[in-house]
Amino acid sequence: MESSSGDHVAVNSRDVPLYYYQQKLARTNDMDSQMKAQQDLDQLIEGRKSADQLLEKLVTLATIDNPEKTAIVSGKRMPINLDIFPCYKKLLHSFRSHCFEHKHAYLLQALLQTRQHLRPGT
Repeated sequence: MESSSGDHVAVNSRDVPLYYYQQKLARTNDMDSQMKAQQDLDQLIEGRKSADQLLEKLVTLATIDNPEKTAIVSGKRMPINLDIFPCYKKLLHSFRSHCFEHKHAYLLQALLQTRQHLRPGT
């Protein structure tokens, strides 16, 4: 992607919508377009906060009998690794079919990271 200065920048795929609205806001000169871009950015950020809060509640409920596990899982983010790919593919297919599509990449990434910490023996 390009920044507002024309430089190429690397952006995590799940953060592309966030970067897009930030750049749109930076490039917009008229007040109406700025207000719309700011509203879109604020809505995206609020949606992410809601998704994070939902995931935190799910983690708390899933680990209610084990507060130590809650502490380990909460707030800890780890990259996807090869060990979870079979499970990842199954989860991705089910999630896409029944819950969300790829347009919700932020939530999907957070779910996958959280799910990795909830596996037995971890």
